[in-house]
Amino acid sequence: MRRSAQWGCVSALCVALWACDDGASPRQPTVPDAQPAGDMASADLGLDGGPLDGAPPDAVAPDAQAVDQGPLDGGRLDSGAADAAVFDLSAPDLAPLDMAEPDLALPDMALPDMAVPDLALPDMAVPDLALPDMAEPDAGPPPLAPPRITEIMARNDGSLRDEDGADSDWIELYNPNPRDPYPLGGHCLSDQPDTPCGWRFPDGVELPPGGFLVVFASGNDRRDPAAGPLHTDFRLAAEGESLRLSTPLGERLDQVDFGAQYADVSYGPGMAAEETVLAGAGDLAHVRPSQPEDDGWRGVDYLDFRWAPRALGIGWDRAPAPTPAEPLADSAADFGGLQALRGWRYGYWDRSADGDGDYQSADFIEFPADGGPFGDGHWFDGTAWRVPDGDPPFTRITASGMQPSGAPGRPAYWPIRRWTAAAAGDVRLWGRLGNPEAAGD
Repeated sequence: MRRSAQWGCVSALCVALWACDDGASPRQPTVPDAQPAGDMASADLGLDGGPLDGAPPDAVAPDAQAVDQGPLDGGRLDSGAADAAVFDLSAPDLAPLDMAEPDLALPDMALPDMAVPDLALPDMAVPDLALPDMAEPDAGPPPLAPPRITEIMARNDGSLRDEDGADSDWIELYNPNPRDPYPLGGHCLSDQPDTPCGWRFPDGVELPPGGFLVVFASGNDRRDPAAGPLHTDFRLAAEGESLRLSTPLGERLDQVDFGAQYADVSYGPGMAAEETVLAGAGDLAHVRPSQPEDDGWRGVDYLDFRWAPRALGIGWDRAPAPTPAEPLADSAADFGGLQALRGWRYGYWDRSADGDGDYQSADFIEFPADGGPFGDGHWFDGTAWRVPDGDPPFTRITASGMQPSGAPGRPAYWPIRRWTAAAAGDVRLWGRLGNPEAAGD
C-alpha cells in the first residue's frame, strides 16, 4: 500500500511537467505552508486521498481531490473527474541542517587547592661519628746537616780586613743544607780543647742555605750582628792549633787541626765538588725560526712548540764551521823527566824570597835537570819532580798534581808547571783543580 502511494506521487509529477510544456494553465492547488525544518511531519497519502492508517490527519493537503488511480494516457491522468487536480510536489525550501559540532568544551574543572601539608620529618641529623685521627704522628722535619769549618787564616797580612781596617785572623763556616738555613744561636767556637764552649754565637744568627759566614778571630768579642761582623774573644795561633765548632751543649760538630801557617795563605780541609750538567751534547733543544719581529720568545711562559727540534750543540753562529780542535799539549800524557819536552817546563816560585809577594813570569825558577841521577843536579826521581832533601819544603810535581809546602823559617816553594806554545793564537785550557789529599792545600 505504501509503494502505490509513492508511485502515485511520481505519476502526478510527470503530468504537471507535461501540462507545462503544452501551454495549459492548470489550476494550482493550494499547498500548505512549509513548516520550518525540524517541525515538518511526513505524510503518506492513500489512493482515496485520505491518510494512511496511522498518519496524522493534518498532513493531508487542503482542497486536494480524491484521485482514482487510472492508467496513464500519454502522460495525462484521467481520473474521471471534471476537474483534474495537479499537485506540485516540488520539495519545500529546506534549509540544510546546521550540523556543526556542538561546543563540547568541558567546563573548568580545576581541582581545588590540594597542597600537601608540610610533613617535613623531624631533624634526624646523624651524630658526628668521625673516626679518630689516624694520621701518623708528625715526626717533624729531617735533622739538618751540621755546619762545617771550611777555611781559616791564622796569619792575615792584609788579604782581608775587618770593619776597623785591621787584618784580623778569620774563620769561615759553611751550611751544607741547600734549602734550609742553619741556626747558629748558642753554638760555640773554641781553640781550647778543655773548653769546648769558649765563645758563643748570639741568638738569631743563621747560616743561609748553602751559604758561608766569616767570623773574625780578633779577640775583640763582638756579638751584635746588627752592629757589624762577629768577632771571637780569641785569636788563632799562627804556629798551629785546633779549632772546634760545638753545639750549645758542647757536642763537637766539626774540628780543624792545622800546623804552622804562612802569611796570607788560608788553610782548609777542602770541599768535594759536585758537577751537574744542565744541558749537554746531544740533548734535545728547540731552534727558533728566523723571524724579524720579537714574538716574546724571551718570556718565561713562551710556548716553543712551533720551533724546530734539534740536538745540541747548535747556535746562531753564521761563521764557517770551525776546524775540529786538536790537542796541543796534555800535561799528564806529556809528563816526563826532561825539561822543555813537548813544550813543558817544571819549576817553582820562591815566595819567601820574593819581596813584593806577587808572582811574575820572571820569578819562575826551573828545577835542575842535568840528566844524572836524582840529587842536587837533577830533581826528577823517576816519577816526580821534587826538592831532593826530603825535608820541608816538600815541593813536588807529579803527572796529575802538585804540592806546595814549607814551614815557618824555611823556604816556601810554590810549584809551577809551565807550557810554551809553538805558535801564536788563542788557546783553550781544560783541566781540574782540586785538593785530593787532606794534607795538601
